[in-house]
Amino acid sequence: MPSTMLVVGPKLGVALVVLTLVAAAVVTLGKLGHGRQVIVAAVRAAIQLGAVSLLIAATVVSLWATAAFVVLMCVVATVTSGRRITGGSRGWWAGAPIVGGSMLVVAGLLLAGLVPMRGIAVIPVAGILIGGASPLAAGVTQLVVLVGLLAVEAVAVVLTVELVARGRLQPTRSKPRKSRR
Repeated sequence: MPSTMLVVGPKLGVALVVLTLVAAAVVTLGKLGHGRQVIVAAVRAAIQLGAVSLLIAATVVSLWATAAFVVLMCVVATVTSGRRITGGSRGWWAGAPIVGGSMLVVAGLLLAGLVPMRGIAVIPVAGILIGGASPLAAGVTQLVVLVGLLAVEAVAVVLTVELVARGRLQPTRSKPRKSRR
C-alpha cells in the first residue's frame, strides 16, 4: 500500500490531462473566453510544482540544506508580502511578523521534541509540505488539487451563468408588508 495520498504513475498523468481538457472544454463551450489560459495554467502548475518537489527532495537530506531552504522560504514570503503591503523598500519589515511567528513555533516544536530534527519533518512544519508527506506526494497532491479546481471552477461558472440566464437562479423576492395602521 503506497504511503502517499495519490498513486503516482501513468493513471495520474491521464487524470491530470483529462481534468485539464474538461476544464478547457467547459470554459470554451460556455463561452467564458479563456480555454487556452486554463491549459497554460495547468502546464505552468505542473512545471512549478515539479521543480519545487525536486528542490525539496534534494533539500531534506541535510539539516544545513533544510535550514537554508527555510530561510529561503522566509525571504520569499517577506519579499512577496512586503511588495504587496508597501510597494517599496520598506517591505522588509513584513518579515518581522512572518519570521518571528513561524520560526518561534518551529523552534519550540523542535526543542520540545515534537518535530524530529529531520528535513522531511522540519520543512512541512515550516509551511511547505502537506501533513509530512514526501516531497513528491506534496507536489503531486497540489497539482491534482490545482488542476481539479480549474475543472470545478469552469463547470461551476458555466452552470451558474446558465441558471441565471434561464431564470432558475434568482434572489427571492420579499413580499410587501402590510401596514398595521
